[in-house]
Amino acid sequence: MKKIYLLIVTIILFVSCDKKKHKDEVGISEIKLIQFDVTLSTGEKSIGIIDEVNQHIALKGIKDPSKIVSVIYKYSDGVTLITPIPEAKIGNWGVKEIFRLHAGINYKEYTVEIVDYEEPTYINQATISPLQTFGTTIKYHLLDLNGDPNKVASMATANVAFNEEKMNGVRFPIYCGNYYGGHLQEGIVLDDVYKAPLQSLSNAKSAYSGTEPFMIFAGIKVMTSNAKQIFSD
Repeated sequence: MKKIYLLIVTIILFVSCDKKKHKDEVGISEIKLIQFDVTLSTGEKSIGIIDEVNQHIALKGIKDPSKIVSVIYKYSDGVTLITPIPEAKIGNWGVKEIFRLHAGINYKEYTVEIVDYEEPTYINQATISPLQTFGTTIKYHLLDLNGDPNKVASMATANVAFNEEKMNGVRFPIYCGNYYGGHLQEGIVLDDVYKAPLQSLSNAKSAYSGTEPFMIFAGIKVMTSNAKQIFSD
């Protein structure tokens, strides 16, 4: 009697497991996304076009996925989970996103694609050689003495910059304000303030071997406790 009982239990468990397996297999083919729509920051909506055969959803009319601010989706009965959660993609939405519908241990994947995406156009804001005039030759290459007036205090350094490297000018500092005290009153210049930059300028001109006229660009160098004090009257 005991053996018959065990046999019946075994048969029941086998049938039950077989039915469960069959149910899982059928369920994964039947589960589906039945709606997948998004709303943009402009208030416009993109209704997802679902291609069940290819498990593909097309979102049209979106050029920038970062403009997606909300998503509405629905799926069929039997779905236990969707990963990743679509709401988590807002603010970081890619041109193609893959979502999985889970049913038990199985899952079905859908690719959600923004089909009208356009690569952003970047405007070059360079002022030295913008793309519109690519290939423009820079005529003057100046050494900046504003930051360090002793940059070419020696002839050896000046020779590297203005002979070997072909630099052909300097930005020369005009010392303003009470920090430097180069121009305390009208018509008076303190020569000692300009000793270092003048030495560098002299070395630069002596080392220069180019054919263009040597360029000297005067740049104001201000360090003062009074922002309005630049030059005296």
